[in-house]
Amino acid sequence: MQGKQAAAIIPAVTVASAPSGSAQDASLPPVGERLESGAMLGLPVGLLSVSVRKLDKKLRKLAKKKRKCLKKNGKYHKKAEKYRKKAEKVQRQFDKLIYQASA
Repeated sequence: MQGKQAAAIIPAVTVASAPSGSAQDASLPPVGERLESGAMLGLPVGLLSVSVRKLDKKLRKLAKKKRKCLKKNGKYHKKAEKYRKKAEKVQRQFDKLIYQASA
């Protein structure tokens, strides 16, 4: 009898203590708000968002090429390494842009 009561209590506690992911969503403002806060700092919002989109597109393209090369054997692994290095370079540019926007 006590085992059934304990089993009935535990799910109720876990449901009450775990919100539906709203805590993580609430900690980050929506993308538009982050860019608007950059505008308050005197940064060109349109230019910033275009730059972020361009860098994001480059990163996705390089990741796709890297995955394609890794599926193959032999010399293609060197190409995959080249794409990884390029992706790291683009990621640094991306991070620098975000840092400048937040400073």
